[in-house]
Amino acid sequence: MRLHTLIFKLKKWIKILDNRSKMLLQSFLIEEKCRFLSNFTLKTAEVELPGEFLLPKHNHYFVRISRFMPRVDVVQKHNAAARRLYIRGHNGKIYPYLVVNDSGLADARREERVLQLLRMLNLYLGKQKFTLQLALACFAEYVFHLTRLNPDMMYLHQDSGLMNISYFKFDVDDGTGELDTTRPVPFRLTPNIIEFLSSIGVNGPLTASMIATARCFVYPNFKVLSILKPILRDEMILSRAKKPEDVTGTNQEKMTDAEQIINMVNKAVSSISNRLNSLAQFDGIDSKVGTLVAAANSNDNLCRMDPAWHPWL
Repeated sequence: MRLHTLIFKLKKWIKILDNRSKMLLQSFLIEEKCRFLSNFTLKTAEVELPGEFLLPKHNHYFVRISRFMPRVDVVQKHNAAARRLYIRGHNGKIYPYLVVNDSGLADARREERVLQLLRMLNLYLGKQKFTLQLALACFAEYVFHLTRLNPDMMYLHQDSGLMNISYFKFDVDDGTGELDTTRPVPFRLTPNIIEFLSSIGVNGPLTASMIATARCFVYPNFKVLSILKPILRDEMILSRAKKPEDVTGTNQEKMTDAEQIINMVNKAVSSISNRLNSLAQFDGIDSKVGTLVAAANSNDNLCRMDPAWHPWL
């Protein structure tokens, strides 16, 4: 009974303290606590925003404190109370900062140094993410005979660093209705992309990712072929529908068209399967992917591409 009574009293006091904490001030004026910060302007001194030197930017682009906003919010989260301070930079933007009175400030400084290290590593992590996604896009463009990848088809999300490719279609020849296999470069790997990824990134993670992706598609290979056949069938039917047809065609001719579509689908699936198997094989330093990468960044092949493809980007 004593334990039950103690638990009941604790619950009662928790509710009372919660109600009392909600009755406290949610904000106050900075002038009441520190008149110097209230009167601070850019003319008083040129002071950079806290944490500006941790960002990988040039010295010309450091944001300086223009003034401190008059109101300070009281934030109570995660069993801690903090003050949210708003600072207006000289660029016009308002930056919020949390001010915490913590007795373990020494440990916080140690954690902050680790965060500084992780922030400096963000550049390499961003390159790694872009390399892996570009490898998947190049793999899909080459293996599935997709249309050429133009710069306006690539979208990079600034918040996550993810890359999205739009307007990809099967590259079907209008004359023959088959997948087009004649292209100077197998996929987009222009000099600027190589400069960003570096030669180590191209010959290392990019090549290895394409080989690993090919092996994932090959084993077990029957799943990929089963998925490709209905998709390519619809694509071939649409390609045949674009051609002018004779309305007086007989049933025999329609049967012939159906057989031609089946043959075209089987031929396209066979071509994709051959490319998958060739990329999945890896014997030492020699691989099909290495040959494709060399062909993609060859200046002789890039100069043969259509200028609308922007091979210099």
